[in-house]
Amino acid sequence: MTPGTLFSAGAEWVRADFHLHTLKGRGASLQNLRDEFRGREDRFPDEFIARLQAEEVRVGLITNHNSFDLGEYQALANKARAENIFLLPGVEL
Repeated sequence: MTPGTLFSAGAEWVRADFHLHTLKGRGASLQNLRDEFRGREDRFPDEFIARLQAEEVRVGLITNHNSFDLGEYQALANKARAENIFLLPGVEL
């Protein structure tokens, strides 16, 4: 994301999702997601960000259940930044 492109007016209405999960998240509820990407985990960052774009989400918070994977977050954040999406790490407690 280049400086000044997101929130360049200081404030603006954007669509946000503060409850996102990833492949590295723990829990049985994520099994379908892991199954969907089995054998093609390298495609996950591109498809994750494409889904955010399709839903016009410009701010996202990854809230995996009591877990955080730095490498996965960095891959997602880099792709998000390139698409002008503000992605933050978090933990769901």
